[in-house]
Amino acid sequence: ANEYAALIAANTGGLQKDAFFFCGHKARLARRYFPGNPARLLEFGCGVGRNIPFIRSYFPDSKVFGCDISGKSIACAQKKNPAATFFASKDLPARGTFDLIFIANVLHHVPVETRAEVVRQLQTALTPGGRVFCFEHNPYNPLTRYFVSTCIFDRGVKLLTLRQLTRLFLAQKFTILEKKYILFSPFKFSFLQKIEPALGAIPLGGQYFLSAGLQ
Repeated sequence: ANEYAALIAANTGGLQKDAFFFCGHKARLARRYFPGNPARLLEFGCGVGRNIPFIRSYFPDSKVFGCDISGKSIACAQKKNPAATFFASKDLPARGTFDLIFIANVLHHVPVETRAEVVRQLQTALTPGGRVFCFEHNPYNPLTRYFVSTCIFDRGVKLLTLRQLTRLFLAQKFTILEKKYILFSPFKFSFLQKIEPALGAIPLGGQYFLSAGLQ
């Protein structure tokens, strides 16, 4: 947990200068596609809390929570984000508590046979009318595959396609509201970032996101 930022920098090399752009971009997309202001917002699999400042910036009126399986990561996240509340993933509430659940590049770390159970847990923790915003690496993008194959955190993972992720959420009675490919360039000021909304149906982005809700 204490070496997370350094290890990411070593893996991404020159792209590290734009690393926090990726965090902010995800939070910005959640804000763009979520109507209103969620009272309680959870980042599921928050790690050391790198996304939390951006989430709080785009959702300033929400009470923000984070959870993770790593106690050391939670301790780091809490130290850096004292205004948010953190807890262990095993303590995820079993009944509707959160209006928005944000989950970024987590499910590919979950064993294939238990992914459905994780999505079921998200479903039970969500309030009626709430939404999940799930971001994942796109296995069709060669640069993404390269970084995953060389990252110490991603050894042995199995990436999900957008179709596979969609099936997981549909199986738990979610309604799919949005799904788009994103991050067609790893650089913040790339021309491709400016036209990204028009490219969302093309399966070449470095990542993708799915927004799913409960009716």
